[in-house]
Amino acid sequence: MTFIEHKPGGRVSRGSPFALSGRYRVLRAAPSYKSHLIPGEVLTYHGASYSHYDNLSVYIFITAEGLERTWALHDDEPLEQWSSIFEVVSDAR
Repeated sequence: MTFIEHKPGGRVSRGSPFALSGRYRVLRAAPSYKSHLIPGEVLTYHGASYSHYDNLSVYIFITAEGLERTWALHDDEPLEQWSSIFEVVSDAR
């Protein structure tokens, strides 16, 4: 797995729908890489990595407790599905 740093306004391998340090609520279980997504959990986006060998983008999040959570997406899967898995958490809540 090669780490690819997220740069605001830039692209992370195939792109990222997430804002660096943005907060997101998990809506449903989804594929993960060495972790699991828990529906209802609020996560902070940390960055992404990409495996050229597996053709897999891994979006990395951190829990309030400092634990890592990931969302794994193969190159042949649509990036747009992120909105059925996550919702943006407003700071106003």
